Amino acid sequence: MANPFFSILLPSRNRLELLKFAVESIVDQDWRDLEIVISDNASEPSYAPYVREITGLSVNYIRSTETLSVTENWNKALDAAQGQYIIMLGDDDALTPGCLRRLAKTIQKFNGPAVLYVMAYHYAYPGVHQWAPQGYLAKVNNSVVFVEASGPYELPRDQARQLGIDGLHFRHNVSFNAQHFIWKREYIRERSRIVPFFQSPYPDYFACFVTFLTAPRIVVVPTPEMIIGISRQSFGFYYSNDKQDEGFQQFHAKENFVNGSAMSGRDVRAALGAPGSQHYRNWLLAALSAKNALGDLDGVEVDLARYLKLQSYEHHKKKRFPRTWTIDEAKALRTQKKALKSRLYRAFFRLVESLDKRTILPIAYMTPRKMANFGLYHPSVVDFQEIENHFNILDAYNWIKRRNN
Repeated sequence: MANPFFSILLPSRNRLELLKFAVESIVDQDWRDLEIVISDNASEPSYAPYVREITGLSVNYIRSTETLSVTENWNKALDAAQGQYIIMLGDDDALTPGCLRRLAKTIQKFNGPAVLYVMAYHYAYPGVHQWAPQGYLAKVNNSVVFVEASGPYELPRDQARQLGIDGLHFRHNVSFNAQHFIWKREYIRERSRIVPFFQSPYPDYFACFVTFLTAPRIVVVPTPEMIIGISRQSFGFYYSNDKQDEGFQQFHAKENFVNGSAMSGRDVRAALGAPGSQHYRNWLLAALSAKNALGDLDGVEVDLARYLKLQSYEHHKKKRFPRTWTIDEAKALRTQKKALKSRLYRAFFRLVESLDKRTILPIAYMTPRKMANFGLYHPSVVDFQEIENHFNILDAYNWIKRRNN
């Protein structure tokens, strides 16, 4: 299909069963002016036989012959897209029922803005979170731009710019996930002047910073239009279970992101070498990459002092065992601490369930270990949905569809 209205990008590797659910959420839409771009990252076996089974929609299937990083595969999918507007949908994510028609209507109402920024549901598969072993579906209001918004509106340019700067200053006043964005392809290729559009080990963080700093018009949609999936194969699982290093190796094992003029200098090198969280280091790399891509854009600086403060906290909160302790004693203490942590998670979740369904969480979305976050996150309002007997994200999609009918 030449120049469809939407290009829905589905980069994936060895997760065909998850990708099928994402595709089903697209096939079920009541809007057909679209293409699906499936970028198969050297999966074994190939996705080709499944792709041939998809009928009724335009599908652009591309396959890498060797394994790429997540960032490289995202860019490969984007390069293949021909649509007027781009949606980056992870293979464990889904659209909401009827969202494409609603989004197209909003785009037309606001005369073709460069970007839509939308709210989302979160769907956690069973077994992902210790504090919610059965999984959940929740409407998550986790961005300052959604506060008190009664409908779509155009974000003031100075506020958008400040939100981009906040990201470089290690403040989450909006969610950085790519699923919140619908980008105009013309903006990506001509107005942003960023090539490639996805960079760093956190390509969604990078694109978020660049978007808020450079997009001429951003329209906020304060209703959940996407379902962000958290599966056991996603980085969200590694992150929420303190396995960030393992997740990084899983998705970016071969790529070196320390390059460019913004990566040079004694202070930057010292920050990159500071002990602490791999998550914050990846955030720093995304921020430095954005600074490097934007050049001398006025007021765009990375707050290294705040970064070092965060990393210092992360490093020093991990207590070391005395050298005189035996291995068995250390393991026993770890087991006790793990059991206590599990009990605390369960107690925390029971407390949340006992409160009103719309529960304000002043932290990074249901993560008790991040209480001391230095104002890191905008307070989230999490509205848990009463979904039962669910096993995958398509169950959540169908539950939303039944509720809306």
